[in-house]
Amino acid sequence: MDRTRRNFFPLALVALSIAACRSQSPAGQPVAAAPASQASLVVSATPETSLQPATPTPTTRLPTATPISTSTSTPTPTETPTPTATPLHPLSIEYLRAQTYPGSEIVIEEELEPGPNYLRYLVSYRSEGLRIFAYMTVPFGETPEAGWPVVIFNHGYIPPQQYRSTQRYVAYVDAFASRGYLVFRPDYRGHGDSEGQARGAYGAPDYTVDVLNAVAAVKTDPLADPNRIGMWGHSMGGYITLRAMVTDPDIKAGVIWAGVVGSYEDLLLRWTRDGSEIPPEADSWRSRVFDFYGTPEENPAFWNGIAANSYLADLA
Repeated sequence: MDRTRRNFFPLALVALSIAACRSQSPAGQPVAAAPASQASLVVSATPETSLQPATPTPTTRLPTATPISTSTSTPTPTETPTPTATPLHPLSIEYLRAQTYPGSEIVIEEELEPGPNYLRYLVSYRSEGLRIFAYMTVPFGETPEAGWPVVIFNHGYIPPQQYRSTQRYVAYVDAFASRGYLVFRPDYRGHGDSEGQARGAYGAPDYTVDVLNAVAAVKTDPLADPNRIGMWGHSMGGYITLRAMVTDPDIKAGVIWAGVVGSYEDLLLRWTRDGSEIPPEADSWRSRVFDFYGTPEENPAFWNGIAANSYLADLA
């Protein structure tokens, strides 16, 4: 009886172990979904590579004095493919954060008629190699030791062919300039005398990049206080303002006036002048993105990744 028991317990443990293994899902535990506020980085799976051992060729001995052996070739090992990360879309916030914005020297192109208590200039700076113009005001008087506090002013949508730097938002700029702020209002690429193509703000990162390079340029200017840079944006400029703020922590404060800051699902499908839904095929950019990434319902990780609203928790 004692011998039977000694044999039984190990067999029982083995049986329980096999049963436990069979009860587990071969796929293992499910991977927790990424929070909606984070951009999703998809990594392709690594294909399984089968490496079969080479079969040795037996040496054949002939009935002669000199044995002859058949040579065996050395198999070439198969390299395991390296997983490739899916490139981030240029509209994604993580893509914008990964880029550098060197800015450039601010060049005075034209001195304009001064305001009541501030100077006015048409200036230029560089953004991705393009010469971008801007409207800049500087308060009268001696520059403070740390420089003047700055407002980066992002204008709303105006048809690029109608845009004139010295004719738009002048009264709004005056409200800040007359109260002791250095105001810097970029003319996005393709607007006014700025170089480049005006591709719009919502389907390309260009205008946001121009604004981020404007911040970088202002930070290096001796007239400006690099530690007191705020941002103000109207309509489309509000959209740019929020994207710039969640990208660059050096922007200390922001004001968005009637800004386009909804989710991309609302922005692309529902925000129209008459309130009707826009079919994706009505817009070439929307159509291309929908075809490649799917709709917001089909691929929420992508659409959350390009929306600044998903990163509001990063703002104080």
